[in-house]
Amino acid sequence: EIPLSPLDYLTEKVEAAGYSITEISGRKIRLVERNGKQYIEKMPARVKNEQIDGFNSGDIDVAIISKSGSTGCSLHSSHTFRDQSQRSFIELQAAQNIRTRFQFWGRINRKGKVCNPIIEMISSGLPAEMRLSIMQNANLRKMSASISGNADNSGLNENVPDIINK
Repeated sequence: EIPLSPLDYLTEKVEAAGYSITEISGRKIRLVERNGKQYIEKMPARVKNEQIDGFNSGDIDVAIISKSGSTGCSLHSSHTFRDQSQRSFIELQAAQNIRTRFQFWGRINRKGKVCNPIIEMISSGLPAEMRLSIMQNANLRKMSASISGNADNSGLNENVPDIINK
């Protein structure tokens, strides 16, 4: 069963598991379920810096970010933050533009981190989605090669075949 609003579904499940969560995005409305029915409601006012501070202090366990939240914030395990635990970035949908995707990764993988983050990519394994992952890998290799002269990159999705580079 595919939820109508994956972000709202994820938020509901994370909160039900006992974790605190915030969403750093430009969304103004959300889908909520009450008494077995779904309703659209305005999202509560959020202050981006307070959300970021809450996550970095450990008061908030999970931060969901969208494209609008992928710039101008540091969510890494910095020595200057109260919460220096290892960060995990679970990519539910890869940004089409590889530079934008790097922006997302850069939120948790920055200079001054006390430990390396874990980056996971979620995939259904459907052929259409696999093709997108293969193309993302190809673009990532090109970008790495143009920057460092080496096509290897820790961000490559190792779970898809390398049919383009062989």
